[in-house]
Amino acid sequence: MKEKKIILVSLNGLGNKGGVERVSWYLNDILKRNFTEVRLLTRGRLFKGKIGNLVWPFLLSLRLCFIRNKIVIANSWHCFLYPAELSIHHGTMEGALRHSTVGKTAKITAFMEKISARRAKKVLAVSINCKNELVNFYKINPEKIEVLNNFVDGEIFYPTKSESKTESKTITVLFAGSLDERKGIAKLIDFSNYIENYNGKYTFKFQIASNTKEQYGNFEGKKNTKIISGLGVDQMPDFYRSGDLLIFPTNYEGFSMVTMEALASGLCVIGSDFAIPEEIVSFKFCRRYDFSDIEKTAEEIISLYEAFHDKKTQIAEETIRGFGKRQYEEKFIEYTRKALAAEN
Repeated sequence: MKEKKIILVSLNGLGNKGGVERVSWYLNDILKRNFTEVRLLTRGRLFKGKIGNLVWPFLLSLRLCFIRNKIVIANSWHCFLYPAELSIHHGTMEGALRHSTVGKTAKITAFMEKISARRAKKVLAVSINCKNELVNFYKINPEKIEVLNNFVDGEIFYPTKSESKTESKTITVLFAGSLDERKGIAKLIDFSNYIENYNGKYTFKFQIASNTKEQYGNFEGKKNTKIISGLGVDQMPDFYRSGDLLIFPTNYEGFSMVTMEALASGLCVIGSDFAIPEEIVSFKFCRRYDFSDIEKTAEEIISLYEAFHDKKTQIAEETIRGFGKRQYEEKFIEYTRKALAAEN
């Protein structure tokens, strides 16, 4: 019998546009190394922007009906009308709606997301919280949901080779992501303003990797804040290695790739409950904080830096033991093989 085709559906393709595209890039690589016939299905050139986000899930669902001898691995609502063998959910739009300000089409996306999870034969949730939201918000049968946390590639993200045992008088704090309300931009601006005139034991340097150019004005003219734009996947490892600690005051995440990449690079992370999910909250080098008191934020950063500035290798090793690529790949391939077997 001819081997079934594996169709990976990613609305915006592969790359560094966002977490979903980054995960899809890895999934495409994993599938092609383990199976003979793998195909990526993505949006076409027509219906760009937000209109396309609503139109293309219908068109991709229809397209799948005409492809024979296949199993479908979908990213949630990207082909929501088709009953995918595996549907990967990176969080829920309903969760984002409840915790942050999102676009006008979010309610429609949440509806499509619910349909995709109900129709899917198996759902892979990227975190415990994501599974709970699928059950509580969308009434998805918990028995068909498995938690498969995102992973981080330790061959790409790792600490600097040499590790200084002496404290520097400058703490380099990083942020990576879009500069918007969901990622906590107001708190990032507060921190940037605060460190301009900070007079204490340390000097703070704040480096931001973001392509949200319309927000750059909020940080212009600051001597201690630098924005770096246009970084691709290949440049991000060096960005993380340039810092001492990551701050992430995000209002909603599924399972943050930024957090995991920073940890694998040997950085401590101070962030919101969503930046530091249940799976990693026990890590001593992660600290949940609501950023309500900017002076206390600086104190928390100093506390983490003093405790872990010379333990970057330890942070990276512990992170990879729990969330490395190898164990993720083994589990994902197992789910894929089971889906193939069930369809034969």
